[in-house]
Amino acid sequence: MNYSEKLKAIGFFRIHPSYLPFIGTEYEKYKLLQISESHYSDILDTNKYGIRYFSKWYDEQCDEVENGVLNNNITRRVCDGVISGNNQFQNFDNPLRSFRKIVLGKNDRIDTESRFDYRFFSFMNYYQFPAFKPKGYFSKSIIDQGKKEKLMDEANQLLNLSRKKSTEIVDDVIEVLEPRLIVFTSFDASDSYKNSKGKYVNDKRVLFISHPNNPFPWSKKTPRLNGKRPVDVFEEKLCKIYCE
Repeated sequence: MNYSEKLKAIGFFRIHPSYLPFIGTEYEKYKLLQISESHYSDILDTNKYGIRYFSKWYDEQCDEVENGVLNNNITRRVCDGVISGNNQFQNFDNPLRSFRKIVLGKNDRIDTESRFDYRFFSFMNYYQFPAFKPKGYFSKSIIDQGKKEKLMDEANQLLNLSRKKSTEIVDDVIEVLEPRLIVFTSFDASDSYKNSKGKYVNDKRVLFISHPNNPFPWSKKTPRLNGKRPVDVFEEKLCKIYCE
């Protein structure tokens, strides 16, 4: 069985193939897994698909969103867009820039041609359904949606459920992909994974850093990383794994 076939055997992805992780065609060479935070809901009608709708997300297919809104392949579609050069997001460009510099020895600008090197990555989001807003933190979007619907208890329950289920799914994916480096590029996702007692929290392959926006917080020193910049911490880890 190849990676895709094994991932499709995971229960969650059988009902939500739109969230199947992206596996680059050259992933096997470096086996780097990037785990970001979430997809966003610029196309999601949150008046129709709110807290109670997504409370059943982990048990049912929810075809209206799975196929109608997400079009059955959102994660891979976004990453395929990066590979082709059509999608330009700092979430991908900044880690890719560091990877190309440290691992490939290509210290140049990120453009349509260089984005093709994202084929060496695999990618998934930690949270396994879209945030209720077009930008910002996933967790805050759940709370704000709960306030909007006046369903705060149910919103908190959904957030806790999402963290529990997302951690289980991430662990299942790591087991299948067997990465050499696992980088969480979101402090929200990092904290949720740690607090949910993810299986690989203390694994030496795992790195927890901030969302790689430009210029901040990716290039800003933070006490959370002992006063270092996330970009420097990432590049140190890349060098430790791939250069030694």
